[in-house]
Amino acid sequence: MRKKIIPTLLIALLHITMVFNQEESSPLAIAWYPQLMAIRGLRADIDVHLGKSKSWLIFAPQYYLAKRHAGIHYDDYDDYSSSIAYKRLEGYGLELQHRVYIANNYTPDGIYLAYGLQYGHFDITYEDYSWGEIDYMDLEAYTYGLFEHNTVIDKMGPNIIIGYQKQVLDRIFVDFFCGGGIRYSFINTSSLFPRNFDGDPFQFGYTGTVPLAGFRIGIAL
Repeated sequence: MRKKIIPTLLIALLHITMVFNQEESSPLAIAWYPQLMAIRGLRADIDVHLGKSKSWLIFAPQYYLAKRHAGIHYDDYDDYSSSIAYKRLEGYGLELQHRVYIANNYTPDGIYLAYGLQYGHFDITYEDYSWGEIDYMDLEAYTYGLFEHNTVIDKMGPNIIIGYQKQVLDRIFVDFFCGGGIRYSFINTSSLFPRNFDGDPFQFGYTGTVPLAGFRIGIAL
């Protein structure tokens, strides 16, 4: 499923950009989300002006990589079941967003409304006490103990936000936004008693409505 989603979004990006750029070359901007570093994530936005309009198309690839060497109790954290209680996480994602600025046709400045579709894939490794299979004297046996497990999450859903972007230096801008979205997660796990990382809207496997807020820093090209 995930192998089809990203190519489809890429084709849509290329098609829309070509249609709107028939009359005029699109200016570009590149932006970065500092807040994602808190969950070991990187996101780079590529903003493309859609012709002679107030619309911009934003193509936003994302990547996540985090390793933790804590044991089963994860002594650094109070809540063992939280989204940060894992040994290793790797993920990637993509958001395609259409943004319309209220006042300006050519300059991405001021208040805007935006909507889009987001997809993310996460591969999480963690340890937990559970029943598992071991080799004992050349025989396969089940025992209760500390085993390493894996949870794979594919998550997608729409977003809608309102924001304000402002140029603060020559070609440098800041962008603040808030809004909400809906997520639906497909979860596969290797454990008989799985941890799905879906306890609240801020966890990777959550299904339901999610709040959105943050800021980004960028440069116009």
